[in-house]
Amino acid sequence: MHWEPMGQRLDQIVARVEDPANPVVWLDPSTSDDLWAALPAALKERAFTVVVLEGVHDTTTLQAELAGVLGGGATMRETLASLPRANGQQQGWAILFRRPEALREVDEAAFEQFLETVASVHEMHWAARRSHLKLVVTD
Repeated sequence: MHWEPMGQRLDQIVARVEDPANPVVWLDPSTSDDLWAALPAALKERAFTVVVLEGVHDTTTLQAELAGVLGGGATMRETLASLPRANGQQQGWAILFRRPEALREVDEAAFEQFLETVASVHEMHWAARRSHLKLVVTD
């Protein structure tokens, strides 16, 4: 994965989340606390179901956090693939992961697998039902 420079305006971030070509939306580490605080409400206004991952510091806590907020299957892929279908008024799911550093430091391979799984499931959801699964993460 690579980081692409982008504006730090809320409307620009929301537009990237709405773009089907971007299953993972990278934000600059300097993104302000105010912008992060405003992002869940802005995405909800655009008909996304928002999940915020906090306290993730290794693979176990990532899986526990996903299962805790999303319910789901035995694997991360099953959990994400089994998310309820978005109805006509809902664009899909946005997972906000502001502080991935601990996971990346402890298990870079698990972090990369998480990114790949989100991208793969997003493509599956988009092709089958035109709904999003997005990850917004700090680079």
